[in-house]
Order: sequence, then C-alpha cells, then structure tokens
Amino acid sequence: MNHQPHSIFIREGTSDDAEFFLEVEEQTTWENLPGDKACEMKREQLRENLLETHGLLMECPGNIFFIAENATTGERTGLLWLGPRHNLITGEHEAWIYST
Repeated sequence: MNHQPHSIFIREGTSDDAEFFLEVEEQTTWENLPGDKACEMKREQLRENLLETHGLLMECPGNIFFIAENATTGERTGLLWLGPRHNLITGEHEAWIYST
C-alpha cells in the first residue's frame, strides 16, 4: 500500500470562506456547549448568535482568519481565527486565538 503525504496549504480567509467559517464555528461551539445549555438552545438560535458575534468581532481591526486546504483537492480542512482581545482581569490588550 502506497501512502502519499497530504500537502496542506494555508492562506488568508476571504469572504468566499464565510459559510465554511460559520459551519466550523457552529459545529465546534455546539459540541462544546455544557449539557444544560445544549438542552436549552436550539441549533438555529446558536447560529444566529454566532452570526451576530462574528459580525461584531470581525469588524474590529486586527481580526484575521486563515484557511487550511488540501493542496491537491482544494478541500478546506480547517481554520484559525486570531484577533485582539481586552483582558478584563489585567486590563491589557492581548492577542487571542478565537478558533482553531
């Protein structure tokens, strides 16, 4: 059996990646909701909340996201979202990884 290594290409995300971005965020958030919240919240409500949150955060300067793609097929395989955040405990502005 011959296994070819997969080449991954990382690029800056664009508006064409918006739906993929939301799908990954929705799935990740849904899977990590505490049990009581998952019972209370409907998937559609979660999606609406994420759309609002993403809209607000992505309008802030310094937010950026990257897309990982299979270099052969072009299939999107992951994302990395970075941006600034105000630390409410220390009062400092810091870099933050919002999603991986």
